[in-house]
Amino acid sequence: MNNEKTSLKKIISNHFFDFFMLFLAVSLGFLVDNYRDEQNSKSIATEMALDVIDDIKSDTAAIQDMLLHCEHKQHRLDTLFNLINDDITHFDDTVIYRLSAFVNKRPWFERHGSTIYLLLNAGYLSSFSKDASVCITTYDLECQKLFALLEIEKSTLNNKVVPFLQQVFHTENFVSIIHSNTFVCKPELRNWNQDTRWLYHNYITEMQILNNNILQYYQQLLAQATLTIQILQKEYMLEQG
Repeated sequence: MNNEKTSLKKIISNHFFDFFMLFLAVSLGFLVDNYRDEQNSKSIATEMALDVIDDIKSDTAAIQDMLLHCEHKQHRLDTLFNLINDDITHFDDTVIYRLSAFVNKRPWFERHGSTIYLLLNAGYLSSFSKDASVCITTYDLECQKLFALLEIEKSTLNNKVVPFLQQVFHTENFVSIIHSNTFVCKPELRNWNQDTRWLYHNYITEMQILNNNILQYYQQLLAQATLTIQILQKEYMLEQG
């Protein structure tokens, strides 16, 4: 009887040991797989963080150019506004032509956003830390807001300002001054009277407001770009520079 009890205990003990070893093996395998997945995820995030930084650095150079253009444009808009103010009785056609040509131009902001687009649309953003994800998402949203405002300005130019300029300015002259800064004939204003002057006055006011808003959006985007780069470099211990 005692031998049977001893044998039963031994069998139970052996089964328990086997179960424990199996459980330990499965648990270790699970932990190893998790660790491997975590390391792979970190490796992917680090590589993509480098790509995001490169894209945003390229954006930053373009943003700084756009800021400079906005500042120059604001100065010219202010000058043009004063020239066509109702208190002014003499008009320098040549100056108005040149200023109007510059106002009609806006270099488009070419964003380098292929990596961020992939992160947001292919689910890779989950590989990033919370702080990095928030910064990347915020930067993308700031870009979208800016593009929306640029579209409003584009619409204002195409639907209001350009048709007005075609009515008042000599078309060939205006096209020539935009592309080569030269006049093909004497720069005289057509259909220029109190009504058209006030209409242009209102359009220039609208363009001043839009350009100032765009300037502020570029400043915000530049600040967000700088912050996003700093966060990514810190989170993934990337070389700064």
